Amino acid sequence: MTKLLLVISEAFRSHGGIQQYNRLLCKAVSDYAEHTGARVQIVSRNDENLDSVNSYIHGSGVRFRGYDTDLRRFVKGVLRASVQLRPDITLLGLVNFSPIGPILRLLGLTQRFGVALYGVEAWRVLPPLQRWALGRADFALAISEYTRGMTVSLNRVSQDRIYILHPALDPFWPKSSTSCPPPRGGSKGRYSLLTVARLDASEKYKGTDQVIRALPQVISEAGDLSYVVVGDGDDRPRLERLAQTVNISDKVQFLGHVAPDVLRRLYAECDLFIMPSLKEGFGIVFLEAMSCGKACIGGCHGGTPEVVVEGQTGLLVDYHDSQGLTKAICRLLQDSETRDRMGKAGQARLHDQFMYPSFRSRFADILES
Repeated sequence: MTKLLLVISEAFRSHGGIQQYNRLLCKAVSDYAEHTGARVQIVSRNDENLDSVNSYIHGSGVRFRGYDTDLRRFVKGVLRASVQLRPDITLLGLVNFSPIGPILRLLGLTQRFGVALYGVEAWRVLPPLQRWALGRADFALAISEYTRGMTVSLNRVSQDRIYILHPALDPFWPKSSTSCPPPRGGSKGRYSLLTVARLDASEKYKGTDQVIRALPQVISEAGDLSYVVVGDGDDRPRLERLAQTVNISDKVQFLGHVAPDVLRRLYAECDLFIMPSLKEGFGIVFLEAMSCGKACIGGCHGGTPEVVVEGQTGLLVDYHDSQGLTKAICRLLQDSETRDRMGKAGQARLHDQFMYPSFRSRFADILES
């Protein structure tokens, strides 16, 4: 019987790509336990303890413990779970947690350990202790080819031990009983653009401000539009002021966080999804847009090109090229045939490569290898 310990930073407390990826991991280890009889413990630093299992965590062989941001209790919880379970495999869901692996192995509390690698936190020369620990990991999971390449080149980690495990569309992503509505744009219509992103000052690289700066020229060339921004953070006031400065505050709606069914409706109703990010590890929001058959504009940086295929499912732009962004938006708004073709191609790519069953199967293969 396989025994697996999953240590994560957060899955259910807030929104974000890492949280979504961790929810996928929670679901995958639960399914793995259900199908193989494995015993699993999941320890989360920032989540609250769950009173009962949820849709992502299920089965009598799976236990979840959250420590509500209490670092001391979290560390004790990891040690306690390791002593109780004596895992065959420990998966550390953040590169910052990598030093835990050699300690557990030295104490005889795990046989093998791996580390999950996401985006910017792995695209750097790691601190000496993390770099040393990652070099001694039995395996790592990279969210994209780009993340694997950056980790290898900057930290001299063996590429052979880093497996690619792309994210997937959330298996509980709301499904509509009807097909997505047709685009609303046209010579007499009003285009609708959508961005879904964190609005934290530390994540200005998402490119929401670049879109806002481009809109006056886009409106001049392509026609009237509305720009809906979903997400929140401490950078939102700056973005709201920017919209006022360029005189388009009446065109931009900041909705903050919305319920999943509302979010899906916004994807369905938009004409175009945009997030020209400079440092995206992958971009799960592109998968959500693709699920509604929407063409996407993303940055030609990081892991985004592994999701959005230039000229096939959308367009890729340089984060620093404001004119290039303007031209890309105008091109797709003014060419409904190309926009529709790219949207359908993205939907097909999603179902072929980025659905949860593929994620679950790939994860199980990595564990068993």
